[in-house]
Order: sequence, then structure tokens, then C-alpha cells
Amino acid sequence: MPDIYFVDISGEGKYDAVAMDFINGENAGKLKKISQATVNQLSNEMIDNLIAYHKVANSAGFGQLDSKFFLPDWREYYKPIAISILQKAENLLNENKLNINTLEIMKKAVSKFDKVFYLPITQARLIHGDYNTWNIMLTEDLQHVKAVIDPFNCCWADSELDLYQLDNANGKEFNLLTTYSAKVS
Repeated sequence: MPDIYFVDISGEGKYDAVAMDFINGENAGKLKKISQATVNQLSNEMIDNLIAYHKVANSAGFGQLDSKFFLPDWREYYKPIAISILQKAENLLNENKLNINTLEIMKKAVSKFDKVFYLPITQARLIHGDYNTWNIMLTEDLQHVKAVIDPFNCCWADSELDLYQLDNANGKEFNLLTTYSAKVS
């Protein structure tokens, strides 16, 4: 993980920035053709790294890394975030940047929040929050994982929140979700 020099949050999402160490290497999200053996090697390293994140627990509870106050249950922490995402989606609809059908699906999901998240999650784990191949740097020879960048969404959360990103970018080609499932089962 690179050292973070500063974070700039505009509050509107237009100029958010993270200034961090420069890491020389190749972005895993750009890989096109590599051998199956290399794909398997990299997939295992990517997932071993993610599992290492998830092994780090915060006994104080759920919340931002630098928080002074933590919540004891994941649902208490995540519900306001889900509502905030829905509000942003409504704004996007008003700006003609989102389809009404997408917003309706989001509204249904948020209205059923308590049914979807009915199981208590009481162990807060370190998550990256945007763990996908675009944020994984490889060695220049494309043989090993070198670093994970863009820690902007790291927090203490339900580790499963990281899983939705594993199929993004070219994560399906790396079989990241399948590899994760095999390693944690």
C-alpha cells in the first residue's frame, strides 16, 4: 500500500483526489493476453492479498479508519451509506445521467434493506472498498502483484463488500471471485 500524502475532498465528488507514492509497475486492469499459468499465479496473489486485508479486525466496530466513534453492527453503519447512494442516484436522474428503471431498482433494494441485511455482522474487517484490477499494480515483468493503490474507500466494514468489485475491469478473466470463494470456503 502506498504512503498517502494528502486527500482532497471537494464535497461534490468532482475534484476528489488522493496523492500517494508513485509505484513503478503495470496496472493489472490493462492486461490483455498472458498465459493461463500467469493468470492463475496473479489471481492467487491478488486474492491472498485481499484475504490478508480481511483478516485485520477492528474490535471497536464499523466505520472510517480514522473515526473516533464506531458502530457495533454493520447494518447501522451501512444503511445511511445506502440511503446516501440512493440520494445521489436521484440527483443523477434529475440531471438525465441515470435511467429511471435503474433508480426504481435501487429504491426497491433500499426499501428492503432490513430484509436483505437480516443477518447481523458484528466483526468489522479492513476492506479496500474498490478492490479491482484497476487498483492492483504488477511488477514490470507482469509476474507478481506489487501493490494495491487508491485506498480512498478503505474502512472497517463487512469484508463481503469488497467482493462486488472482483468481477469488474478484467477481474472475470482472472477468475477472482471464484478464486476467493475457493480460498475462503
